[in-house]
Amino acid sequence: MEAVITVGLVAVGVAALVWPVWFRLETRAKRRRDPRYSPPHMMGILDEIYHPTAYSAIKIVEVETRAPAPAPLPGDPEHIPVPPASSGP
Repeated sequence: MEAVITVGLVAVGVAALVWPVWFRLETRAKRRRDPRYSPPHMMGILDEIYHPTAYSAIKIVEVETRAPAPAPLPGDPEHIPVPPASSGP
């Protein structure tokens, strides 16, 4: 029985050491594919659970910042500059 407990504790210890490295490598790979990628944050998870209106507002802001600028309508003057999309606050 002691051997099973020892093996279990060693497995948990190895997982605790390997998980941050794995998370960092996965985040780096996702950022290479999409430079705008942002890993999930702990506060976002808590907002989703305990304050869903704040979480939905954050998601709406994220979607709006990634949305492309609207196309000009026919007849719009061409001299009005369109401001570039900001990457965030």
